[in-house]
Order: sequence, then C-alpha cells, then structure tokens
Amino acid sequence: MKAKLQTTNIFTHNGILTCAVLSGTLRARRTIVIDWARVKILKDEVGDEDFKEIVPLFLDEVSDITEEIKTGLTNDQLAKALHSLKGSGLNLGFSQFSNLCDHGERLVGNGDASAVDIPAILTSFDVSRQEFLAGLQRGLPH
Repeated sequence: MKAKLQTTNIFTHNGILTCAVLSGTLRARRTIVIDWARVKILKDEVGDEDFKEIVPLFLDEVSDITEEIKTGLTNDQLAKALHSLKGSGLNLGFSQFSNLCDHGERLVGNGDASAVDIPAILTSFDVSRQEFLAGLQRGLPH
C-alpha cells in the first residue's frame, strides 16, 4: 500500500524541500524545489531581457491553471492541465512541482484521478514560486 501525503506541511531552505507529513508521520526529505542549473540554461538561451518577460508570463499561466484545478475538472481536463503544468514547470526549473504534476498525470492516465494529491501540487507551486522569486532576488542563477 502506498502512503499518501495527508498534510501538506512543506518547509524549504535555499530551494530544498526539507520535510513533509506522510501518512501522519513526519518524514525528512531532501528534494530540490528549483533546478537552478535549468534556470541558468533558459536564461542563457533567451537572454536577460526575454527571461524577465518569460517569468511573469509563466507564473501567470500556471496560476491560471492552478485556479482552474481548484474548481474541479473532468479527468481529461485534469490530465491536460497537469501535462501543461508539468511542461511549464520543467521549462523554468520547478523540478519538485513538475514531478508532482507528472505523477498526477500518470495517475489520471491509469484511471486513478482520485489519488491525485491536488493540495500537494498547489502547495508545491506556491513554495516553488516563493523559492524561485527569492532566488532571483538573491541573484540566482549565477
């Protein structure tokens, strides 16, 4: 039997997810929230000026999709939304968020949409966005 994330208590430090509550038991984790190497690659590919334009577009698009998810979607719509979120997240280095979206997309594809942990995905986006913006403020990526 697989354990599900029951409570979404996520704490980060320097872009690293440090703990979460899993099946009622606190489990230490070390999951990279932001892949700064990927962010640097994107920034190098598009340049500083375009990167500054891409960031708010990405965050707005993902925020819009996460709001749609909160309202409830059909399984097909949920799979498409998770696929879009996964791709957007990967492009901008939101690795932990992308992984959760990928897992959710696979669950929906296997007919188990009720097992998708929507609160964990939404919280992961919020944490990732905060870490990403804080990292940019600190001058990341180098």
